[in-house]
Amino acid sequence: MGRQPKGKVHLNATKQEERLKREFPERLRRLREAAGEKQGQLAKALGFSETAYQLWEKEGGNLPNALNLHKLALHFKVSADYLLGLQEETSRPATGEESNEKRRQVFYHAWHGKNWNAPEMGLLLPGLCRSGESLERCYDRVITDVLLEGRPEDLPPLSYFRTQAAQQAKEEIERLFRERSPEHARQVTMHVLDLGQVPSERFQRNILGMQGAELMKKRRAAFTLAVSGGLMARYVLVAPNLARGDIENVTVIPLAFGRSLSNESSATTIIGEFIFKHGDYGVKALSQDEKWGGKRLGLRMSGIDLAFMGIGALGSKSTLFAELLRDRELNEDALEAEGVIGNVLFHLIRELPGPTWEIYQPPPDKEISVDIDDQAGDEIIHAINLDLLRKMVEFETAEIVILATDPLRARIVRAALEMRWANTVICTLEMADELRTLLLQMPF
Repeated sequence: MGRQPKGKVHLNATKQEERLKREFPERLRRLREAAGEKQGQLAKALGFSETAYQLWEKEGGNLPNALNLHKLALHFKVSADYLLGLQEETSRPATGEESNEKRRQVFYHAWHGKNWNAPEMGLLLPGLCRSGESLERCYDRVITDVLLEGRPEDLPPLSYFRTQAAQQAKEEIERLFRERSPEHARQVTMHVLDLGQVPSERFQRNILGMQGAELMKKRRAAFTLAVSGGLMARYVLVAPNLARGDIENVTVIPLAFGRSLSNESSATTIIGEFIFKHGDYGVKALSQDEKWGGKRLGLRMSGIDLAFMGIGALGSKSTLFAELLRDRELNEDALEAEGVIGNVLFHLIRELPGPTWEIYQPPPDKEISVDIDDQAGDEIIHAINLDLLRKMVEFETAEIVILATDPLRARIVRAALEMRWANTVICTLEMADELRTLLLQMPF
């Protein structure tokens, strides 16, 4: 066979390049949409600039180099030849709706007790995994994605988790507090959810957050909301069942200031997200002047109607609280030997022999002072004065809510309830069972 004239070879190559520039963007776009990803999201995940990626999806635009083509093929689990139009895949890519339906199925199975390694997940997750992503990580990501979408028809009804066992734990704990001797009797409200079948801890926290959001939605009228910097409080404020218009005319204030060293879950960040989502309905935060106003802020806090607290623990090594312990040479093992069981709003507490709870008092040179009027620098976390919380609880002027999943935190929750720093608990059945055991061991 004779060789083609150079001009004809060049013409064929030009046509092939034109066809490739016409078909490549379409193939790439279909794969991305089938995966349910946005251009910017995909570009960031694979290390491309968003502008460069947009040109790859533009007909007649640029084409990726060999390295980037390889990244795209791995990410979408197709061959480079398919992207280049040299080979058709044996199975067509799933459409965007098919991909979304798979996500919803993963989500549904997750709150019905199926973990990432269940047979049902083996049929769904492989088609949803990103390049280099494990099935376990994909499982958590898909759950989070569906939660962020917040479609009412996808969300699990909270009534599903209010099992008979959860109701029994709720009633017994409330009764144990109510039927004490007159000087110790008090009203405690428990919201217990049976999440034993939900294998994902992140999913469990989101469900507890949804219960917290239900408390907020019941108020609707103008009220003052306070929140600690705890991750659990974050799950309340960004709960998927809390939509625009669910609450109105709310002033949000922080129970704690400062930021975590390991993430951005500080009270100010949480409140910022909340304001952004609900600002159209009159939700607002204190001004900067009020925020650091000391006594002025204390007066505003006296008007709290609803507050959500996360529960801290000594074991976390990367928080600002842990740094304060290190600065003052307070050894965690020594504190635990002393009976220190954790921190509530960054205050140390311990259980003494008998039915007495007191604030732990370290040596004067190692004291951690974080009252609201403390004038220390920004490196110190400021927290609401616990006496103010106690007054709100005793006079029933506010609902102070603790959220907890870990049964190891039951002693901390019990301490907060005994010391009247809180009057409401949202927790898992596992945590409630441990709290009930503690109360039965040392009843008043």
